[in-house]
Amino acid sequence: MHKNLIPAGAAVVLALLLGGCETDSVSTRTQEKSAVYANLKPWQKKNIDKGSLAQGFTPDMVYIVMGRPDKVETKEFPEGKAELWIYGRYYPKAEALRRLKPANFTLESAYQSQRAASPASSGGYASSPTSATVPLATGGTRGQITGKTDGVQGGSMEPADMRSYTFKVLFAGDSVVKFGADLNAN
Repeated sequence: MHKNLIPAGAAVVLALLLGGCETDSVSTRTQEKSAVYANLKPWQKKNIDKGSLAQGFTPDMVYIVMGRPDKVETKEFPEGKAELWIYGRYYPKAEALRRLKPANFTLESAYQSQRAASPASSGGYASSPTSATVPLATGGTRGQITGKTDGVQGGSMEPADMRSYTFKVLFAGDSVVKFGADLNAN
């Protein structure tokens, strides 16, 4: 009787291991949002594939790169809806940290650049391949960031030598206008 339990137990463990791997990765989220991904411009797909955000990205595109935010704040303005997505534990790679700006903006600043822009401009939003991008490849679980060859950084316990950041993405209407990160007081 015990001989039958060993193969069955091994099969369950194997299924759990295979099913639990990369359950919240960029590739998994790309498959989940395949209709969105299929309609993207080549430069947008390239950024998403390398795990980078850019101004002008939609909420679906940010979700594919970053996963679900820890917190979402929403507010209606005369110009439209604004949303602030907050990821509480972000562990950037050195290359991302060098190019990442501080998140010194609020939900109320969503339409400031549009108000200051001239009527002939595009509203101050960048939405081309020359947009600022930051490599943010996401790892196996929500809100955790990895490099291309690294494993998941962070987790339930923070390594003593790693600093975590709060990463924020600001949307005006349905596109990213700003993103940045602030150092957490670990």
